[in-house]
Amino acid sequence: MRCVRLLMVIAMAAVLVGPARGLAAGTPIGVVETLHEALLAVMRDAAELSVEDRYARLAPTLSEAYDFETMARLAVGSAWTEASRQQRTALAEAFSRFSIATYAKRFSGYSGERFETIGEKGGPRTTILVETRLIRPADPPVPLTYVLQKRGSGFRIIDVILEGAISELAVRRSEYSQVLRQGGVDGLVRLLNGKADEMIRGEGN
Repeated sequence: MRCVRLLMVIAMAAVLVGPARGLAAGTPIGVVETLHEALLAVMRDAAELSVEDRYARLAPTLSEAYDFETMARLAVGSAWTEASRQQRTALAEAFSRFSIATYAKRFSGYSGERFETIGEKGGPRTTILVETRLIRPADPPVPLTYVLQKRGSGFRIIDVILEGAISELAVRRSEYSQVLRQGGVDGLVRLLNGKADEMIRGEGN
């Protein structure tokens, strides 16, 4: 289904069931569960919402839950080090817009899905892994592992692993490598913003 496609590509205001403010200061499980609640709330209301509406409702929660700047840095590798400060800022913003637009585009309906939290454990390089499952009424559960790092007094998501094997960041590194070779950071910024604009207008796939 569409939400699974999102998680594979990315695999990754207020929270619709409570305030988003302070989300990043919560526990790793709290961050993930608040994200899941917001996604389910948008899915339930999706029939009455445009992609732009869903973007507006999801953006504050996703921006609190994810460390999009770190994800952008990891996704482009050495190109980040070589980029100017202005290019880094533009890339982080474009990466964020594209990521949120992808969620808004893909989470477009509800068929009784729910998320189940299994638990958390230590991961590599001081990360915390929160293991969850997407429960689907007519299909097998989909294992989802969120990778979080400490940020200030809280935690932020820096990767999502589907079925224990497919890393969102690994997929993005592969997708972006050719774009970076041909157009550099500026080319990738244009591409991500263009794709985000298409999805928000309801034109993207």
